[in-house]
Amino acid sequence: MKEIKIFCFGFGQAAKNFIKKIDSENLKINLTATSREKSEKKSFGNLDYESFQFSENSFDQKLIE
Repeated sequence: MKEIKIFCFGFGQAAKNFIKKIDSENLKINLTATSREKSEKKSFGNLDYESFQFSENSFDQKLIE
């Protein structure tokens, strides 16, 4: 199975629809996204991903790594 790495600034409707489309193509998805909420591991459908806090005033320093 082919693996694809995706980084999304924000995980809104457009990003979610994009991930749904890719997920239907039998690819292994390694997803990282930003959010204004606190950094944490999240899931979308059957996909687990890392979400990092990012706003106009601050961001999670782990995002740089």
